[in-house]
Amino acid sequence: MRWFRCLAHGENFVVSSEGTLKNRGFYKIIFVEASSSSDVEFLAPELLRADDFLSDDILIQRSPNASVTFEEIDELVGEPSKGKAPALLFIIVKLKMAKV
Repeated sequence: MRWFRCLAHGENFVVSSEGTLKNRGFYKIIFVEASSSSDVEFLAPELLRADDFLSDDILIQRSPNASVTFEEIDELVGEPSKGKAPALLFIIVKLKMAKV
């Protein structure tokens, strides 16, 4: 089996921040062990769904427009280093309305 590093980009997640609900996106790196890169495309979303924060029922219910894409999938040479799992990094999403 081979190891792959995947960069997940989530958008339109409604999270509670400072007492109010706010639209947020996130980036997270996950490591996937698979026999091929095409297998990673099936395994990576399942691993991401297993994340304690992202599997929260309340978060899912209030985020009907949420989506996740994998921006990068890179094969590693050997196993990923053991230690803490990469953090889930939320980003502020600000939309600018274009003037017509």
